[in-house]
Amino acid sequence: VKIDDDIISTLIDLTDNILSDKNKVSNGFNLAGQLEQEIIIPIELLKENNLYDFFTDNLKEYLSQIIGKEPLENNVDVNLTDMWVNSQYENEYNPMHWHEGCTLSATMYLKIPEYTPRNIKGKKGETDGNIIFVNNNHNSPFESLENGIYGFQPAVGDMFIWPSRLMHGVYPFKGDGERRSIAFNGLHKFKKEVNNDNKR
Repeated sequence: VKIDDDIISTLIDLTDNILSDKNKVSNGFNLAGQLEQEIIIPIELLKENNLYDFFTDNLKEYLSQIIGKEPLENNVDVNLTDMWVNSQYENEYNPMHWHEGCTLSATMYLKIPEYTPRNIKGKKGETDGNIIFVNNNHNSPFESLENGIYGFQPAVGDMFIWPSRLMHGVYPFKGDGERRSIAFNGLHKFKKEVNNDNKR
């Protein structure tokens, strides 16, 4: 998903305030990332700033592409379970991991610095700063007809959404500047149907 500039600007201001708050709360003890700053974004703060529906609507749109709009409409609840801001700097990284206690995971990018190229002779391209997704394919794409590892070089405004069970990680980078992203998890479930004929 490509996010509008006005939403990006609003989220940069919001995360600026969170990162500069002397009472900020780290989420690092819950996370795999080797980052100094992984700071909780309170769900109530999203609601106060009219942002909660923006995130849940994007998760619903993702679901609608998988299960269809008709089965989703009025039948599925989607809620955020948690959210945090990753303020990543040179040599920090996120090892391969998955997310528990949720069904959907996502990240969106607010700031991307200029990376210092490694310029290693004989290498095809730079993968620093890539977000990497890994499934359970352990064969070549030619033989299996699927990629076991897929990487993206994200840009400001990109949002990625995926099943929370999917392994993923983020490579480190060289260079000055901050690579800032928001990560969040969601939980979707079908609403319980009530059979009025069985009521007494």
